[in-house]
Amino acid sequence: MYGRGGGPVPAYDRHSNTVVQIDNVCEDVTPDHLFTLCGVYGDVLRVKTFFGKPKAIVQFKDPQAAQAVVHYLEGCPFLGQTLHLYVTHMPEVRLQQKPSEDGKERTKDYTNSPHHRYAKGMPYKHMSHLSPPSVSLYISNVHPVMDEQQLADLFAEHASINRVMLFPPIDRAPDDRQRRMGIVETTEVEGAVTCLIALHNYQIQGQWMKINFSDKRIDDQVRAKGYSFYVVGKGMEHPHQQHNQAPQGPHNPPPEGEQEIKQERQ
Repeated sequence: MYGRGGGPVPAYDRHSNTVVQIDNVCEDVTPDHLFTLCGVYGDVLRVKTFFGKPKAIVQFKDPQAAQAVVHYLEGCPFLGQTLHLYVTHMPEVRLQQKPSEDGKERTKDYTNSPHHRYAKGMPYKHMSHLSPPSVSLYISNVHPVMDEQQLADLFAEHASINRVMLFPPIDRAPDDRQRRMGIVETTEVEGAVTCLIALHNYQIQGQWMKINFSDKRIDDQVRAKGYSFYVVGKGMEHPHQQHNQAPQGPHNPPPEGEQEIKQERQ
């Protein structure tokens, strides 16, 4: 598990700054990458990467989000690097006045982006649901045309996938409008980070799939609910059916029809 000790974010100062510096950033990282990754923990207003320097700065809407991203993303693996974060004394990220030396867009304003996760602000109640990067990804708003194997194939384009579970539909919408939720488990944490950045807000027939890091595991759901899940390379497994199938023995013989078949074979 990554982050500074896990658990809830420590109490924050409402008057602290909202700009976070991220060190050890790969040269290939773009503002959009960091907007999506850091946006898990709060609304991002601006991002700036630097030509020839392994760092970036990210401005958040409020100091609570800035402290949350430092708390949870410290040590996060991404593109072969280990990220290190801290809150700076900068009041804001200034917009780029002239093109970067390499011609890339290195400063971007997301103030009016439609993809903020916390459009109504960052109330404290959301903080308890945040998790540091892990191999487990919680997916929601999944279009009903997608099944477990199709999701595994989609995520496998970006990382090595272990298992996928979709929860049974819980809303009363027609079948073609239901929004599914579930869990995708990758084999490595860095793969989960890559999948979240690549596939959060991925559009499937007009529905935007949402992805978060999660402390929930498929094994936990199997023990508690008996849900079925897909294993890459093996197919669907149905533990609930296996659990309900009683073992055959002298005190629990097979059904009458099966007994007759066995007698005929003998």
